[in-house]
Amino acid sequence: MIQTESPYFQYAVATESPGPFNITGELYYNYFNNEPVFPDDTGTCIGNNLSCNFAWAVMVQGVTNLTVAGAGLYSWFDAYDQKTCVDAQNCQQRLINDQGDNSGFYLWNLVTIGSVEMISDTANDNANTVFAANNTQLDSHPFWSALAAYADDSAPEDVGCTDDEDTSAVCQISTYCDWTLTFDTLDAISAAATAGTINEVCVSWYTLQTLSYTIDGSITNYTTVNTGYDQVFKYYVEYVKNMVPYGLGAFMADASPSSPNGGAGQKYFECTYTGKTTYTQPCPISVSNVAHLVLT
Repeated sequence: MIQTESPYFQYAVATESPGPFNITGELYYNYFNNEPVFPDDTGTCIGNNLSCNFAWAVMVQGVTNLTVAGAGLYSWFDAYDQKTCVDAQNCQQRLINDQGDNSGFYLWNLVTIGSVEMISDTANDNANTVFAANNTQLDSHPFWSALAAYADDSAPEDVGCTDDEDTSAVCQISTYCDWTLTFDTLDAISAAATAGTINEVCVSWYTLQTLSYTIDGSITNYTTVNTGYDQVFKYYVEYVKNMVPYGLGAFMADASPSSPNGGAGQKYFECTYTGKTTYTQPCPISVSNVAHLVLT
């Protein structure tokens, strides 16, 4: 499972990748292996120069039998502003960089927000790039897009079994996967694959099955814990109501020697002191000014 949110400060030349991470003229990708290179190769991006130099959410290259059961990749802001880019699906150009050379890369249940492209096929000049606008599932804010499945090099190997008389070893396998097997945990699947008791091509199916069982168990446990909650919620409501006067009092507190600026809400008001003289200023009126006004 993957969930990411792109940096909120993006969308200015000073903050385009890798701008914030410049080390005395050298860039971080000189320090860490497999860091992406910026400015990006213009041949792999079909957006403008600025939106192409935004942070990647996921980079995939040369993976073998990798399954992502679900992913939520979100780009909510441009320079801390989301008034237009989220609904326009263009806070940034790309999120997932599929660089190819994969053998069995499976991505299920992908949801993206704020990106032009859901998956960018940079290995093949965007021949298989998936665009958010073509997969939009909500016609109101935040206009999220969903993709049920994406597979790179997922076609099964042609074993070349032409007829029932073929006696080669691979053609004697009645089925690759034992569909009756179940696993309680992902660790159990990993152990079975390591021990060779299950075929590695079956791991993805067993993983989805186990994740489904896990989700069902979590929902059952949540329902159990939630039993009787409505009956005790009133105590929480009462607690919140009791806290309101204290919160308002602290927010609008007068200036004091220990808190010369008063409560945080004072700055939104103009204060007038009426005594021997009348005095008006932005709130709060300081303790020293009140003493001066009283004396005069």
